[in-house]
Amino acid sequence: MVPLFHASIKIAVRPASKIAADGYNPAMPPAMAAAISNTMRPRARNKGKPVNTALLDDKKPAHFDKHIIGNLLLDVATPGEVREEPMLIGVRNEAGEIYRLIGAATLNSFMNAVEELFDLGLVDELQDTEEPKDGCDAIFSEP
Repeated sequence: MVPLFHASIKIAVRPASKIAADGYNPAMPPAMAAAISNTMRPRARNKGKPVNTALLDDKKPAHFDKHIIGNLLLDVATPGEVREEPMLIGVRNEAGEIYRLIGAATLNSFMNAVEELFDLGLVDELQDTEEPKDGCDAIFSEP
């Protein structure tokens, strides 16, 4: 350990070769470790631009919904607010009902969200058509 002195704070810092790849240093004070962790935390994979989403009333979420929440940067909104977005994505549950709406304000946000849903192994039933269905530009479900 190499002692590091700054003002009145004394921190024992491990040599760089001993610090884990994620920046964790067990000798670091918890508050400092939390601050560093928050700045190093990976952002959701849809490139940092949130899209609005809403669960529809009385519809059961699909079993894979937790993966959608984990892979997309989502802002929770009301169904009405989501429907105001220029591009809409619907997500179907196992019963075939659209239970989640995702609204994108820009084509880039829409394409990033679509890419993430494809990466989850979901299929877009509107992929081969240019016509919206049920007010959605894309509707994803399990194959």
